Amino acid sequence: MTAFTLRLETGLARQLDRVCRERGYKKTGLVKALIRDFLDQLEDKSVKRPGTEKNLKKLVGIVTLGGDAVADADAYFE
Repeated sequence: MTAFTLRLETGLARQLDRVCRERGYKKTGLVKALIRDFLDQLEDKSVKRPGTEKNLKKLVGIVTLGGDAVADADAYFE
């Protein structure tokens, strides 16, 4: 395991200490979880194809899939 040093402003460090004490968090576990979540979000975003969100807006509101809806969806998910 690698050691990691984090320097915080005094006020931010005090606030973090207080929250961790009140809620029973360990600072190391909290920082690890935040870093892990951050990296997971970056990986998820890198998997998306450019423009996917914009393309999907045209499909919003489809209640049932069938007929033309399936053909339209195929155009976006080739």
